[in-house]
Amino acid sequence: MRKPGSRTALSLVLACLMWWADLHVVNGSEAQDIAAAVEKRCVHAFFYLWYGTPEIDGQWQHWNHEVLPHWDASVRDRYPSGGVRYLPPHDVHSPFYPMRGCYSSRDANVTRAQLRELLAAGVGVVVLSWSGRPDIPGTHDTQGVSTDNIILSVMDVAQQEGMEVALHLEPYHGRTAETVSADLAYIADRFGSHPALHRTGVGKEGYGTAKSLPVVYVYDSYRISLRDWQALLL
Repeated sequence: MRKPGSRTALSLVLACLMWWADLHVVNGSEAQDIAAAVEKRCVHAFFYLWYGTPEIDGQWQHWNHEVLPHWDASVRDRYPSGGVRYLPPHDVHSPFYPMRGCYSSRDANVTRAQLRELLAAGVGVVVLSWSGRPDIPGTHDTQGVSTDNIILSVMDVAQQEGMEVALHLEPYHGRTAETVSADLAYIADRFGSHPALHRTGVGKEGYGTAKSLPVVYVYDSYRISLRDWQALLL
């Protein structure tokens, strides 16, 4: 579940989402293939990796999330249930009960089934929640879940299913434009060579080449000033 006010926390796309290609002549079949690839890569779905079960992760993760207090004091006073935890597997922190029951995000079989459903619905790119560099204190969520060590396995499944992956940078304490710059360097080093990484446009050699740029979303981007973003990006 996202925090209240997330509608105003519009993700900042750190790479241009324009499709581009070197001018060249293609035949009808090639043109259809390019059009189909572009259309598929235009639909992105956010995909969170923070769910865990005792069988796989040693404890419940996020299914047992506490009830968050409402940000409006008048509403909060009427519903004083903040801090009460859900009790999985039957009482879970979700508006809907998962069809497969409570699952672990580390279960590759579940991930594969979920990606196939997304692909059948026309989604070509899954945007994975990335909690930050594991060597930086505080780069995990309120339940201590870090997603850095699961990204590659999900990328492997996505590649096998014909999908691509972009990263959604989650906030952490002390994040600045400078630390984001270091985050991007880390992401490029750790994930940049994976063929499932979603990039903008078609480079001279095709999708996923060094001539095209990875797409990265940033949650709570407004907490870093426009001037600092400009200094980083321009």
